[in-house]
Amino acid sequence: MLKVKLRRNLIYLFIYFISTFIRDIVNMIIIILFRVALNYTFLYIMVLGEIFGGLSIYLYQCNSKKKQKAIKYFGISLLSNINNQRVKDSIFKKIVLLFFAAFFDIFQFYFGLIYFPVYISRNVYLRLASIQTIASSLICAYALRFKIKKHHKFSLTMLGIFLCLTFVIESLFRANINTLGKFLICHLIVCYYLIIDSFNNCIEKYLVDANYMNPFKILMFEGLFNAFIALIISLIKKNGFSEIIDCYNMLPTKKFILLIFLLFLNFVLSMIVNSYKIYCNVIYSPMARSLINYLMNPLFNIYFFFSKIEFNSNILYFIISEIMSLIVDFFGCIYNEYIIIYCCGLEYETKDAIAERAFNFINAPIIDSSDSDNNTYNINNDDDNDEDDKIKENEKEKDNDNISLEDIDTNFLNVSFENYIF
Repeated sequence: MLKVKLRRNLIYLFIYFISTFIRDIVNMIIIILFRVALNYTFLYIMVLGEIFGGLSIYLYQCNSKKKQKAIKYFGISLLSNINNQRVKDSIFKKIVLLFFAAFFDIFQFYFGLIYFPVYISRNVYLRLASIQTIASSLICAYALRFKIKKHHKFSLTMLGIFLCLTFVIESLFRANINTLGKFLICHLIVCYYLIIDSFNNCIEKYLVDANYMNPFKILMFEGLFNAFIALIISLIKKNGFSEIIDCYNMLPTKKFILLIFLLFLNFVLSMIVNSYKIYCNVIYSPMARSLINYLMNPLFNIYFFFSKIEFNSNILYFIISEIMSLIVDFFGCIYNEYIIIYCCGLEYETKDAIAERAFNFINAPIIDSSDSDNNTYNINNDDDNDEDDKIKENEKEKDNDNISLEDIDTNFLNVSFENYIF
């Protein structure tokens, strides 16, 4: 039996997905409409989106807490549940972790925007994105001591199997003998690109869970580290700051104003994307956040096929990919408990089953301690009670047969003797 459980965190995940999707559309419009490469400009916008996104929400939280003593949106009460006996990391370790989180973030952005492999489709990362759930789960299990439960193991096993099948299907329908080696290497590079994002997510999760850092402060510090790295990249490339200047010189005034507006829209969307990304990541889990990266694949496959962007108009390739995407979504939802299977004990360690057992325990009837023995025998040991009664009756009969003279009522003896004498 299956049970579909729609949780509240799906709202935040879909906001993150929609804002990311709209930002990608804005980027495509900029590239198609103006036919200019603004790779470094997009990098700077991403960095500014992290800095101002984290700073604005952190200031909102501080201001809201001072005025109302409560935060209506993005409410995070990290300091109220701190265990003072728990040892925090040193400042140096926090700085190193923040630097690596920023480095992984900017590496993924830079790699995906500029150096994505040319031998494969740019959309293949959507079909391989389930590796993020696998990687995040393993990292959280061995580094953050997350417990991998039975339904988690089952889901991860099936996701791993279908990830390998995706490699096989892609190789059969897209690769040829001459380029098979480069094709497989490019797919492994894409997997590495996706795993890097998992490391970024798990570092953010660790800093919140182990060091009680506000996630939006983490986002702001990541943006500052990324700004430093982006500045170094610009100095090395020597053309990082020239893209906007070239557009200003080449484009008419109206087009340049439209470009600035679209870039500003990209900046606002970057603030939203990064804020919801880290919120979903640390408040829920990196595995729940990674689900949204491939949850919409069946819809994307339909669009890619009919728009002839993917699948080379091969209907068999499309059907197989569509079925596999649906199956991967199914097991991803099982892992995150949006779908619960009541079979083979897979539901036993889910949140709903644990909550139900706790509720039944709390509402169990309370037995009076004084009558606990009697109640126990009456409820559970009726047969034993009958046997005990029989034993007691036999003991009484034995006692009556063995009555001594001392146990006889003396008054009775006196009366008897008096009657006998007179």
